[in-house]
Amino acid sequence: MRLKFKNKVKREIKRNKKKKNKKKLLKEFIFIFIIFFTTFKILTHPYFSVKEIYCNDGNSVSSEFILNELHFKVGKSIFLINSWLSKKRIFKNPYIKIVKIKKVFPNKIFVNINERKKFIKILNSNGNFFIDDEGFVLEFLHNEKERCELQESFDVDKCWLTSVLGLELEPVIGKKISPKNVECVEFLTCVKALERKNVLNKIVYIDLSDLKDIKLNYMNKIFVTIGDTSNIPYKIRFMCQILEDYISGESGELAFLNNDFYFKIIYE
Repeated sequence: MRLKFKNKVKREIKRNKKKKNKKKLLKEFIFIFIIFFTTFKILTHPYFSVKEIYCNDGNSVSSEFILNELHFKVGKSIFLINSWLSKKRIFKNPYIKIVKIKKVFPNKIFVNINERKKFIKILNSNGNFFIDDEGFVLEFLHNEKERCELQESFDVDKCWLTSVLGLELEPVIGKKISPKNVECVEFLTCVKALERKNVLNKIVYIDLSDLKDIKLNYMNKIFVTIGDTSNIPYKIRFMCQILEDYISGESGELAFLNNDFYFKIIYE
């Protein structure tokens, strides 16, 4: 009898324990459900629905393009906006350099973009294209006339882009040109030297077809031969000093020979 009674007591204890566990689990489930439901209601409440999206216009990228590429629209909860996905889509445009998406609670979004700008026009057999000052390929030139012609009349006050000839590359839109070949290294060296002297916008073209005989066209007035690739920064500094101090306004040919520049006036 005692044994039976003990077994009965044990079974009763187990049964009560199970009931308590079930009640505890039920309470936990209800608590979690309430938290989840409350959170969902807060996240989707109309008060936090995006009502206004502000975006700055760029020179090459319109605010309309940016708004179309956003991963969210007006009416979506500000809490559910995934800025990373939107940035990923916007960065598909090669002109986009920086994208900032700022949430202003409770219901406003500000999108600020920083563009890449056309810096150099490269003309070669693999495709003629624009790059920015960091070497990123922005777009190809598709118009036959635009591809083949160098500008005939020079106006320094207009938005002028220097053309580069003889630089053979295989460009990819949105990718940076790779300075692996000799021509590319010398091109970058020459451009940086011209930029430091603030004369790059006066150079019509740089001809790298023959690295032993690099040529520059200065304002369609002076044709400069700087020779081979040795000590390009020094030659550019020397050239700029001569152009500014001695032959400003003249037309002719300027050649670097035997560590000195020689100028030949061309009379029109």
